[in-house]
Amino acid sequence: MAHCPNCKRKLKLTDISQNCPGCGVNMRFFGFEDRFRADAKRSELSMAKAQVLIRTLKAAFIGGKLPVIRLCTVFLPVLTLLLPGGEAWIPLPFGAERLHIYNLFASVAAGENPIGHSVLFVLPSMLGTQANGKAVGWLLGAALCFALTALCAVVVILITILAFINLRRSAKANCAVSAAGILLQLAQAGCTLCCGTAGAPVNAKLSFGWAVVIAAFAVCFVVNLLITRRGIPVELDEGTEERVRIARQIRSKEIQLSDLPQPIVETAQTRLLREQIKKEKETQLSLAADKEA
Repeated sequence: MAHCPNCKRKLKLTDISQNCPGCGVNMRFFGFEDRFRADAKRSELSMAKAQVLIRTLKAAFIGGKLPVIRLCTVFLPVLTLLLPGGEAWIPLPFGAERLHIYNLFASVAAGENPIGHSVLFVLPSMLGTQANGKAVGWLLGAALCFALTALCAVVVILITILAFINLRRSAKANCAVSAAGILLQLAQAGCTLCCGTAGAPVNAKLSFGWAVVIAAFAVCFVVNLLITRRGIPVELDEGTEERVRIARQIRSKEIQLSDLPQPIVETAQTRLLREQIKKEKETQLSLAADKEA
C-alpha cells in the first residue's frame, strides 16, 4: 500500500484523491520545488561537461593555426606510401619478376595474374635457396619495414582523431609514432640497398618514394612537437571549470547535490539575470501599491 509522503499515513484503496486525507497535502506535487531545483543543478553541471567536450573538440581540430595544419598534414604519410620506394628483380625458373617495394604485400607488379604471383607466396619459398636466400631475406625485411611504416601512418591518423581526449598527450604520442615511421623508412631503405649488394642474382634499387615518406613523417613530427610545447588553448565560459570540478566531487561522493546552492556557480551572467528578476519584482510591487492607493 502507498503512504503519504508528508505524514506517512497509510492510504486505502478508496483514497483516490491527490490530497492526503490526513494532512491534506497535495501528494502529486509534494516536493516538486525540491525536485525542480535538483534538476536545475544537474542541468547546470551537465551543460558544463558538454561545453568542455565541445570546446575541446573544436580546439583539437580548428582551435588555432597548428591544429589546422596538423589536420591538413595528417594524411600525408598514408598518401606518400603510394609512391614507389624501390624495385627488385628476382630470378625465377620461368623468368624474372619485378617487385615494387611500395606494394610488396599486394602482388607482383608484372604478370597477367597478380594474385597467383603474390609476394607472400613467392618470397618465403625462396628463402631457403642458396642463390637467393640472403637477398630475399633483406627484401622481406624491407617489406616488413614497409608494413610497420603503414601501421604508423594509420596510428597517426587515429591519434589525431582522438586528440580531444588529451590534447598534450596525443601530440606527444604523434611525435613518437612519427619518429618511429622515419626510422622504419630508413631501415627499409637500408634493407633495399643490402638486398642489391647481397652477392646473389637479385638486383634492387631505391626510388624517391622513401625520402618523400620521411619528409611527410617529419612534417607531422614538427607540427606535433610545436603543439606539445605551445599547447592548444581551450576557451571556456566563466565558471565552467569550477562546475566540472564540483561534478567530479559529486561523482566521488565528496559532496551532496542537495548541499549546493542554486545556481551552483554564480557568474556575471547569473548575477545580471538575478538583478533583472529583482527589478521586475520591485516594479510589480510598486504597480500593485499604486493600484491599492
